[in-house]
Amino acid sequence: MGKIKIIQTSVALSLVLNNFTDVAILAHAANETLESETDTPSVPSVPNGDTAGIGQELESTDGVQTPSTEGETVGNEESEIPSTEGEIVGNQESETSSSNQGVADVEISEDELTNDLVSSDEGVTDELELQNEELLPRASGSGLVQLWQVVPSGQTQEGKTTSEIMKNLQCRPNHNLYPLNGGSQHETYVNSCYVDDALYLGEDANYYYVYLSGYEGKVPKSQSHYFELDLNNDGQKVKYEIQTVAYYIPDSGARSLSDEGSYQDAPELKYNTDHLNKTDEMNESGITTYASDSVQSPSYYANENGTLYHYLTNDVTKVGDYSKVTVGKAPSFMSQNVKYYSYDGIYFYTDWRNIDVDGVGAVNQNNPFYNYYQYLPFRSKTNHQTNSFDTYTLNNGGSGGKLVGTGQYFNAVGDRFGINGALQYAMGIHESGWGKSSLSINKNNLFGMNATDNNPYGNGTSFPSVEAGINYHADRYLSWGYTDPLSDWRYFGSHVGNKGSGMNVKYASDPFWGEKIAGWYYRFDQANGSKDYNYYSLGVKSSNNVVDVKSDATSSAKTYYQTKNKKSNLSFGNYPVLITGEKNGYYRIQTDTPIVNGNPLYSGTYDFKTSTGYISKNEINSVNHTNYKSPDGSTTVTYGNFLNHIDQVSIGNSGLYLYGWAFTEGLDISQDSYVKKELLLVNEQGEEVVRQTAQNIYTTDLAEGYNGPYQYARYKQTLNINSLTNGTYLLKMNFTANDYHKTSDIQSNYVVDTGYVQVGSKRYRVFNSGKGTALKLEVTNAPLGNQQNHVDRVALNQNGLYLYGWSFIENADMNQDAQVKKTLIIKDSKNNVVERQSLKNFYSTDLSEGYKQSYNYSRYEQTVNVYNLPVGTYTFDIEVNVPGGEKTSALKSNYALSLQTYQVGNRIYKISNSGKGTALKLEVSNVKAGKHENHVDRAEFNQNGLYLYGWSFIENLDMNNDSDVKKTLIIKNASNQEVKRQVLSNYYHPWFSKEYNKPYDYARYEQTVDIYSLPTGTYTFDIEVNVSGISKTSQVTSNFDLGSKTYNVGNKTYTISNAGKGKPVKLEIR
Repeated sequence: MGKIKIIQTSVALSLVLNNFTDVAILAHAANETLESETDTPSVPSVPNGDTAGIGQELESTDGVQTPSTEGETVGNEESEIPSTEGEIVGNQESETSSSNQGVADVEISEDELTNDLVSSDEGVTDELELQNEELLPRASGSGLVQLWQVVPSGQTQEGKTTSEIMKNLQCRPNHNLYPLNGGSQHETYVNSCYVDDALYLGEDANYYYVYLSGYEGKVPKSQSHYFELDLNNDGQKVKYEIQTVAYYIPDSGARSLSDEGSYQDAPELKYNTDHLNKTDEMNESGITTYASDSVQSPSYYANENGTLYHYLTNDVTKVGDYSKVTVGKAPSFMSQNVKYYSYDGIYFYTDWRNIDVDGVGAVNQNNPFYNYYQYLPFRSKTNHQTNSFDTYTLNNGGSGGKLVGTGQYFNAVGDRFGINGALQYAMGIHESGWGKSSLSINKNNLFGMNATDNNPYGNGTSFPSVEAGINYHADRYLSWGYTDPLSDWRYFGSHVGNKGSGMNVKYASDPFWGEKIAGWYYRFDQANGSKDYNYYSLGVKSSNNVVDVKSDATSSAKTYYQTKNKKSNLSFGNYPVLITGEKNGYYRIQTDTPIVNGNPLYSGTYDFKTSTGYISKNEINSVNHTNYKSPDGSTTVTYGNFLNHIDQVSIGNSGLYLYGWAFTEGLDISQDSYVKKELLLVNEQGEEVVRQTAQNIYTTDLAEGYNGPYQYARYKQTLNINSLTNGTYLLKMNFTANDYHKTSDIQSNYVVDTGYVQVGSKRYRVFNSGKGTALKLEVTNAPLGNQQNHVDRVALNQNGLYLYGWSFIENADMNQDAQVKKTLIIKDSKNNVVERQSLKNFYSTDLSEGYKQSYNYSRYEQTVNVYNLPVGTYTFDIEVNVPGGEKTSALKSNYALSLQTYQVGNRIYKISNSGKGTALKLEVSNVKAGKHENHVDRAEFNQNGLYLYGWSFIENLDMNNDSDVKKTLIIKNASNQEVKRQVLSNYYHPWFSKEYNKPYDYARYEQTVDIYSLPTGTYTFDIEVNVSGISKTSQVTSNFDLGSKTYNVGNKTYTISNAGKGKPVKLEIR
């Protein structure tokens, strides 16, 4: 049998696999269903519940990664043991990061190739050979890093093939990620069953520097992991090796990835058991063959009908090979049908090569996107009730799962444990597959608690009821654990997040676990009216700066905790807080840990009213909105009276100008950014019709006069009132400062009455009923004035009389199309109305701007049918109907119109006026028929008779309509007696119209006339032309010398001829 040689190197990629002779490459997820998410936290103990024993076999394909009972991070369960400080370490029983220095020539038999999975990627081999010479420098953005798992062959302890070993090991080992003196200080881990590509930042001999899921760090180029398995089921465990490897995949440089097609039909990853589809990496012989050794399908994000999807590449070297994840509501800056590239889900680029870990050059560089559900702290409450959870479960998960009927428990965790039940519910959907996993069904464990790699089902914690499992997870895992910044090594913010911050850092090896849970929250919320989306004000500290969370809004106040993991002394960025108010330059926030008797206590009962702290506003870089809400609906700050006054009010073409001041006693508005004043107009039905933000003005008079921090109490603004309908409006102010919100009437300490001020077609008046009372605005129509009109353009065309002009009634409101009606009235010479026709309004602002009135629909454009009018002289009136009145005047033009003439049929139409500013006049008259002309171009015999091709017209008559023209050939004998008549077929030929500048399109004819039945003799021809009832007849002639043409039929001879040019045509039969 032949052999295949695979050359590998470890100098650049650390891929030499010691003395093993071949490698198996991870191609697909386990055939068995995963019971829990990778990296499931451990459970110390469960009251009132039975804990299952630990299984003896280590054969599970679950790649779970479980912290120990003391709380340290475990890199890879059953062989990875945490250090005492919580770092990710190698692997138990000498799990090591291999850094082999030689080149191994591996020979593999074809028999082994049939059964085992081996790497024979020529592209990767070329890369290895190249880098064996030296470690070439590469720029960030020059390529991506692909994550993979391989099983070295030659492990014959139990006589199993490499593929059989891989089947039991795949998805177990994780790629450990280490900090790189960049934005990320912590260690974490990912599993290549969930991710294929990371952004390449650089490298050294043993590591690639990468950016992935918001984490900036380094990944070993190759690392060995060892697991004990009993594949023969004989009770004897044997140690097996599997390696996590990373490949550098260069940019193809030859094609634009932004031009790739859509992959909306990609399979969706919904649950923790859903892995990337890497099955297609194998061919029939088990040899992995890449489609290319360059980047072909980098992961990207897309806005599809308002929903944000993350398209994850299954293999970055293959074209169009994707799975997708629902993330949440797409940000407004994302267009549809555009691919956006990001390795943090915060900053997005249209070209992955330009990605910067700091967001420089992103399409949203100044507007970082923080997916609401992904960054919402668990210390919040949902607005959804029990029935919403239960209905959604039945409609989407169906019956039979342990999630059915659990809405009451998720609804209760908010008050009992200070945990957002909807966010926990979304986690339960993802972790348990609607409560249908075996852990859920048999152990009431919806969250994979303590489901370790070595025996996920056997080690998974058992609970006496689903309620007990939900409560234990909310209390001990979330409230006591992942949300504790002081004493829990797993704390990286109380949100689900990603690998840069949040629970995802230590909870799951799936780097998109947080996105997937956020996606479930989004779908659940959207199905129930989106009551939770953007409900709370979220602020984000984007930097790694460590910031104090204070007990009060002052720098000297007690520090509850800091924005870092205190136990491991690690800081991190993209740290979200739930803002409930403002005070003295601080945001009031919900603390991540309970505050009990003025002190943080992780094991205390979380009370939303008392568990609040303060963080400096200067440290928060991004806030979604300032409509602050507290989960308990209360406020802890009490202020004095709200005072306001208008000093100046005026009305003009620009609108309603207001100048005044407003403040709340004791409320700090010493900075412009502290206060926002919105001016409102509310109609008589209580509906808000205008809202504009006032411009704050710095002055010291109110601060000094009232002895308070009121430097930005003054304001000014001009309100747009042009679109207001008639009525009376209240002037109100929406005043927002720090955590204070107040809506109040705008009043003046003066008596105010502007009197009626006319602007355009409206009259406005601002007044109050006395000193210290509220201001009102009255809007009425101004009295209607005269009607004006003018025709700009007039033309007669084939459809009628085209008119373009304008007409308005002075002071009328003509800004609404539906409220303006114009009618053209046609009158005869006796001033009788013969026709009325509506004119189509034409939107234009020129007259509104020119006359400073509401005349946007004063213009019109219309083609009026006048061709059915009888002969006579006609004039026009234009009638304008608007709210409040109707007026009619003669249609005129301010121009002196040139006479225009147009012929339709046998009538002439003339339109004109007598000079500038005079009325339009239409004259309709009959056409005077001229001479009858005809000519024969061709006269020839054929078997059917005499073929004639020629033309005939009556001067001035309209022959452009086939049905209006009838031509008849009349055959006469030598005695001038008519012996035969035959209608000739009209022949369309526009040349005559162009040549004569007359409507003669159907002057031509073409016909074969049956003459073979005529007796012998001599014959002449007449042609009769009838045009719309006007008829003329003349002798058929030809302007050509036809000569003499003879044709024999039977015993007769037929001759056609004329005596020369312009002579009659003659037929002789002998």
